[in-house]
Amino acid sequence: MIKSLKTFLSISCLAILASMARADAELDRVITTLLAEQFGISTKEVATAHSSSKMSWEDLGTVYSASHYGHTRADTVWRLRNQGLGWGEVAHRIGMQPGTFNKLRKQGAFDSDKVWDKMLSNRFDVPVSEVRAVRQRSPSLQDTIGSIVVGRKSHRSPKLVIEEYRKHRDWETLKTKYGVNFSDWRKHTKNSLKKHVPPHQQKSQVKAIKPKVEKHGLKDNGKHKGSAGKGHKKT
Repeated sequence: MIKSLKTFLSISCLAILASMARADAELDRVITTLLAEQFGISTKEVATAHSSSKMSWEDLGTVYSASHYGHTRADTVWRLRNQGLGWGEVAHRIGMQPGTFNKLRKQGAFDSDKVWDKMLSNRFDVPVSEVRAVRQRSPSLQDTIGSIVVGRKSHRSPKLVIEEYRKHRDWETLKTKYGVNFSDWRKHTKNSLKKHVPPHQQKSQVKAIKPKVEKHGLKDNGKHKGSAGKGHKKT
């Protein structure tokens, strides 16, 4: 009897662990796609960076944010951070102007919490304050996203969903209860009917990196264009 009970408990534990691993894998794919679309890169690049660097998803989001605004490779940013450099020194090393860095820093471009709060808020149309509250209660970023997706599908507050999840730590049960499939997460975003616009294509973001763009010659191009116009008049 005791042996049978131990066997049953062992099988139950293995089933729970398998269920947790399956849900984590599904949510990892959601995170991979979110980062890829946010910063205009491929999902393969994101997945490779995550597995090879052993970075947390939170840190990877900040690295890609700095890479994007600094117009440099993500592995370059990560290498500098691994040397123990602060974000100010990293920005200096990749050629970012101090004024640009300070402006982006105030916007949260180098703060992992703010990067993810804003990203999830924009994609899932959930107030930043609510995203932040869920993240504070979540064991992981995956669980935060799981709560938001389930909440959007079931029309419940993600804060209530995460509290329910914390009681059982079983996404499969909650997914079945509310009829949610994490692979269909796009249906629960405000961009489900249109292509997501990456930051580098948004006017507000272009304005934020204007000093960097000017450094690469937009002003010079204007001068050349003007001088070419004058030469044309002479002929």
